Amino acid sequence: MREIVTEFARDQGAWLIDYVDILERRTQEIKGYPILGAEFFLDHVHPTIEGHKILAVALIEKLIEQGIVQPDTQWKEQTVAKVSATIEGRIDRETHGEALANLARVLLWAGKFEDAARSAKRVQKTIGNFRPRLLLEIR
Repeated sequence: MREIVTEFARDQGAWLIDYVDILERRTQEIKGYPILGAEFFLDHVHPTIEGHKILAVALIEKLIEQGIVQPDTQWKEQTVAKVSATIEGRIDRETHGEALANLARVLLWAGKFEDAARSAKRVQKTIGNFRPRLLLEIR
């Protein structure tokens, strides 16, 4: 799939942000190996909040590279921290926990028990002792 996307972008003359490469390099820095996992993904396809932040920064860097955006020289560290705090401060913990619980239910339905359990643990970290009936079944 990665090769197809790269080829398509090249054929169309479109910009390409190799999100997988960015995450693999970040994972290598953090974990010492490039295999992607729960650090940046809620499941096999949906990024975590941190994963979305990494993609957003990559998009901004591409816009800068293309001359579309001309930020202040100190934009990255200061601005990313400020925007992250603002966005994360607006996330309603209960709503976020309910979304994670819904993900756990879908994963459970799909027979992905380990992934469902991981999502259920994220619910616990996010909103405490929230225990929908379906989540109890995966303990």
